[in-house]
Amino acid sequence: MLSEKKGIILYELNEVPRALIEEYIQLRPKSTISEILNNSNLFDTFTHDKGELHPWTTWPTIHRGVNNDLHNIQFINQELKINNRYPPIWDILQKNKISVGVYGSLQSYPPLKSQFIKFFLPDTFSPDSDAFPEELELFQRFNLAICKDNKAVSSPIKAILYLDFLNLLAKNLISLKSCFKTIKHITSEIYSSKYKSRRSLLQPVLNFDLYINHLVKYQPKFSTYFTNHVAGMMHRYWIYLFNEKGNKDIFNKNSLIKSMDIADSQLKRLVQISKNNNYNIIITSSMGQKLRENISPDLDICLISLSKLCKSIGINPINYRELPAMQPDICIKCSNKKALDSLRHNIKKIKDSKDNNILTERYEPIDLNLNISIKMTSNVYEFQKLKVDGLEKELKDTGFRIVNRDPGTAYHCPQGILFTYGDEVINDMFKNLNNPIIDTTRIAPIILKYFGVKLPSYMKS
Repeated sequence: MLSEKKGIILYELNEVPRALIEEYIQLRPKSTISEILNNSNLFDTFTHDKGELHPWTTWPTIHRGVNNDLHNIQFINQELKINNRYPPIWDILQKNKISVGVYGSLQSYPPLKSQFIKFFLPDTFSPDSDAFPEELELFQRFNLAICKDNKAVSSPIKAILYLDFLNLLAKNLISLKSCFKTIKHITSEIYSSKYKSRRSLLQPVLNFDLYINHLVKYQPKFSTYFTNHVAGMMHRYWIYLFNEKGNKDIFNKNSLIKSMDIADSQLKRLVQISKNNNYNIIITSSMGQKLRENISPDLDICLISLSKLCKSIGINPINYRELPAMQPDICIKCSNKKALDSLRHNIKKIKDSKDNNILTERYEPIDLNLNISIKMTSNVYEFQKLKVDGLEKELKDTGFRIVNRDPGTAYHCPQGILFTYGDEVINDMFKNLNNPIIDTTRIAPIILKYFGVKLPSYMKS
């Protein structure tokens, strides 16, 4: 009987590879992760997604049980009409009357709402704060504001975010412990700017409060929790932890370790909950990271005003809306097909002083959403100017500014990890695949099989 079967928590630990797990358990032999792996297999996973790997493509592969050559999810905030053909696992489960909770999973907007959806908070790239139940919308507004404000570099925290934070505290949506951690961090930023690089470690602490609150309150049979905080630290600080190329910066090394400590404390809490509320836990990444071949400081052009950009290239700003995207990409929603065609044509007007294109289409438009990549060139940085229709303009007059980013020391690779906590049945289902490397398209079918749900014809049995 389904009612007697344990539920499943899918803990989505973005981009974490085997090397980091093994390094961490050496540093923290008494950690929760170490204890789990004493009684579970550490599986390697592999994504067969084509093209440049990004989490907004590889996670839909896990959620849908098919690769990107079928689901065709390419960029953040593209229209997801493909969900009708290849629905995410939470949609399949709720249609089979299995209760579901979704928290932050990538490409999960808009939130589903039905009697079997207990809670649903979409990812932090969502175009608005729509969430379910309504109480989660307050936190999503805070979430989205932090992500938008921290688009490329850490800037000062805006006063309005302090007010939102206090409101969340007043409504008991975050714990006092998390509140003190947040205040401690903000204080650290005041005394030393280097702590700004750790600001992204605040979000998982606050997000997890909300997730646990709703997990315990509603007890869905299946839930997801996504966290990107380790991935962000790996991109920046991989080289310092693994001490490659002679880098020994202790602060940066500890930033990456601290991010794993947060993940470990979350898993410790989930293990406690799993014992009291009958849950199995699947911990997985959709891919991994490894050392970058070429490491150098990153200089980017960041769009700060879509309105100025539109005016400078001769199109009406009223027809366009900027949606969240990952720097150096921008995603623009057009009001109609004519506006889309005008945008595609007119972005070609912007060039650097040597007539190189600055804005290029990264992907073909999906419906009325266009993903554009911003290309940095050395002479843009040198002269702080662009050319529009051959006429020289100040960078700021075209809606852009230059940002200095931390040099990325690690980047995406197809190998990830998976391990489980709970009944041996879940571990054995992956073990019984009889393959040392698990194809990421096999995760969704195993979860559906566990709940006794018939697999769609396109999924591997």
